[in-house]
Amino acid sequence: MNHRGFTLIELLATLVIVGILLSLAIPAVTGYLGTSKKRLFIDDAINDQRIVSQDTILEKFDLPVTENDVTIISTSLLDKEKDSFRSSFGFDYAENKSYIAIINQGTPDDPKYEYYVALQDLGKNALPLTRVDEIMEEAFLKNAKNRMELTIQSFCGTEEGVVRSLYTIKGLEEVQKKNENGYLENWNTTIYSSNQCGRVS
Repeated sequence: MNHRGFTLIELLATLVIVGILLSLAIPAVTGYLGTSKKRLFIDDAINDQRIVSQDTILEKFDLPVTENDVTIISTSLLDKEKDSFRSSFGFDYAENKSYIAIINQGTPDDPKYEYYVALQDLGKNALPLTRVDEIMEEAFLKNAKNRMELTIQSFCGTEEGVVRSLYTIKGLEEVQKKNENGYLENWNTTIYSSNQCGRVS
């Protein structure tokens, strides 16, 4: 019976082959994981909009009435599982930068609500304010800038809703109403968030 072991050359050849396979596999797996996390991040945004839509039916939040009204709801107020307040990248969502914005493109008597979503986690992974039916993976931002170049505005209100007049909201520029002289009209903004909003961002 022959119990001969591996020679040094055979071991070295095996290690070289394993090394080559790992060098090919690791980037592919890393890329796949990154893409999966991005898709889950986008899925979170779409799911948040669905929850808000249900909550407005239950009259938990006031809907916008006129064209220059907007309702902003922090995702922290949504009834979700505890773990879902963390992004797919493992960071908590920034409460003041993760919200649903609702505008009324119709009339008070015949409303046509449009939903926009903004998400940002504390690792600066972000989805700038985007209309829900236009959300694509390409809109996702890694290392989102917030100082020199705003990608997501910060909004804090109260659980009962606080009304503020805002000249502009980044992401809603194209739908902002103008008066008869062509000047932009301020947004009448109702903002819903918890009292902890803005303490960590």
